[in-house]
Amino acid sequence: MVIRPEVFARASEALQQSPIFSDLAPEEKEEFLNACRYQIISPDTLLFSPGDDCRNLYFIISGRIKMQEVDPDTGRNLVLFLLSSGDIFDFICLLDGGPHSLEAVSLDRCELLALPIATMHRFIGTNLNINKALLPYLGQKMRQLANLAAELSLSDTATRLQLLLLRHIQGDPPERIPRLIHDLSHEDIAGLIGTVRVVVNRHIQHLKKEGILQTHRKFIAIRDLKALLHKVESRFRFPGKKSS
Repeated sequence: MVIRPEVFARASEALQQSPIFSDLAPEEKEEFLNACRYQIISPDTLLFSPGDDCRNLYFIISGRIKMQEVDPDTGRNLVLFLLSSGDIFDFICLLDGGPHSLEAVSLDRCELLALPIATMHRFIGTNLNINKALLPYLGQKMRQLANLAAELSLSDTATRLQLLLLRHIQGDPPERIPRLIHDLSHEDIAGLIGTVRVVVNRHIQHLKKEGILQTHRKFIAIRDLKALLHKVESRFRFPGKKSS
């Protein structure tokens, strides 16, 4: 389909930030975008559930999507991936052709591009840049899964929260606002570290009393990054660090 010019510009910018599509030539980006269907999704929208047929690969222009497992008996959820502009989902379906294995829910108003799986397979087969970039991207996501499994198995909830905050600090010097999670509810944060809302609230209040975090409603900023790093380092042995 032909995407409206103003949408095309935003989508092109998101493609430029994508680790998979950033090296496409202008005519290749145009071909890719014209093969997609543009969608606007409201916040808290369920896009698909485990077992649903997988027909499309989705590319995020704007907004955040959480990919999660949900316990049907308790309603508790574990977020395996938190995705934003430039990311794709559901890449597991892309690899094995099976049904969706996770639940996808929008956290914000999202702009998405839906591309038929068969069309994406064609792009992978004919475009060397996409072919070369896809495996490192998927490898990065698999590494995230491995790290999450290790943290859930080996770390307490306080440490998992601290690691989550540190993972979302970017820049040099690091920014004080943890990207992607600074405005999430405590319930959403709980889903990212495998616990419940009341536990997250307790740990956040403790970090706030220590002067490490600054909070206001659903906003979190880091006041003392050095103290936060010290808390994490005291629980792990990092290469090159000598115990004092």
